[in-house]
Amino acid sequence: MIKDAVARLLVVLSVLFLFTACSSCVTNSYFFGEGNLFRNKRRSFIKINTYRRVSVVRTSTTNPKNVIEDYQVEMSSTASGVVLKHYRDVTLVATSAHVCSMKHGNQIRMFAPEYKQDSPYWHVLERSMFSLSDLNGKKTTGIILKIDYMSDLCVLASRKINKPAVKIALMDPLVGEKYFNVAAPRGIWGKRLVPLLEGRFVGKAKSPFTGGDTYMFTIPATGGLSGSPIFNWYGELVGLLHSAYGGFHHICMAATNDQLQVLLSNSITKLRKQYDSYKVILSLHI
Repeated sequence: MIKDAVARLLVVLSVLFLFTACSSCVTNSYFFGEGNLFRNKRRSFIKINTYRRVSVVRTSTTNPKNVIEDYQVEMSSTASGVVLKHYRDVTLVATSAHVCSMKHGNQIRMFAPEYKQDSPYWHVLERSMFSLSDLNGKKTTGIILKIDYMSDLCVLASRKINKPAVKIALMDPLVGEKYFNVAAPRGIWGKRLVPLLEGRFVGKAKSPFTGGDTYMFTIPATGGLSGSPIFNWYGELVGLLHSAYGGFHHICMAATNDQLQVLLSNSITKLRKQYDSYKVILSLHI
């Protein structure tokens, strides 16, 4: 009699445990749900500090040696990135193209209003240093491996970063579904501290800034979020945030998973061919 009662109690407790576990799959519980996703995926986040020196010169249309305008600018900025792949002793970090180069977009026009990118009379010399920090605060230096201006994507190569690489999603995001963003808005970041944001996928469009395909999410965006990863419920990378509308920062644009796959493939191909050269260059950086 007692044995039957104990057995029934064990069955009831087992059912209750299974019900609680399944319910927690759609809640913010400690073991399952959004909280666990954020705790896991934030380990792949990389904070990027850029230090840049830019020389912009316009020469005469009749005499190339005659300098009409000369701008010399030094600046620093912060951005976001994510560990995309490890190849031997090199780590590939994905971010936005405009983080890697001011030649992308209209950034140069902030201090050279008449600048025209396609004009042969404008000359740009850009020197940049990229400092990469992982969630534990460990720093390394990155160098540009590959840039795709149409999708606003860039891959930086660095010495091995002991953080997990993300998996790129094979399927497009679904309209109306919730997605998750790990980023450093306005440089808000610290050791074991990184802001976690979220929003809904609203569709795919042509970017008014690059002309290429872009995903659009209701994730609030501001300076410092460029290059930040956007994840689906399964922890897969669905996009990389690159821009927002000036008058309405609650709709952001992001590079697509297809664009990320293509860039990663091209980056790996280049790194395989020039691995020894990149390894030497990275060994010279602190």
